[in-house]
Amino acid sequence: KAIVLDKVETGHSVYIYNVKDSVIQIKGKVTSICVDKAVKSGVVFTSSVGPLEIVNSKSVQVQGSSPNYSVDKSESITLFLGQGDLTSEIFTSGSEVNVTVLPAEGTDADPVETPLPV
Repeated sequence: KAIVLDKVETGHSVYIYNVKDSVIQIKGKVTSICVDKAVKSGVVFTSSVGPLEIVNSKSVQVQGSSPNYSVDKSESITLFLGQGDLTSEIFTSGSEVNVTVLPAEGTDADPVETPLPV
């Protein structure tokens, strides 16, 4: 299932709950994003002023720009970070998280994947 949120504004917070086999695309800058109880899903967003949180989820992939990412009680989470997100903070608690840093645009470099310790 593809879900597109294209009428978001900076003052909006997005709460994604109980989705399965879905891709949620958030077009525009939002205040925060929370993904709760998602399974085999993806979230692609432009940017978030505040945190992106993932809780109680399994097999979720996330790509977008946020100052910090928080993953709690989840497994098989992959965060795709761009070059502009290398200073973002990542908080995990009992969760299995991989971070994939995407290469700078216009380069032939491969993405670099790093698992975070539990």
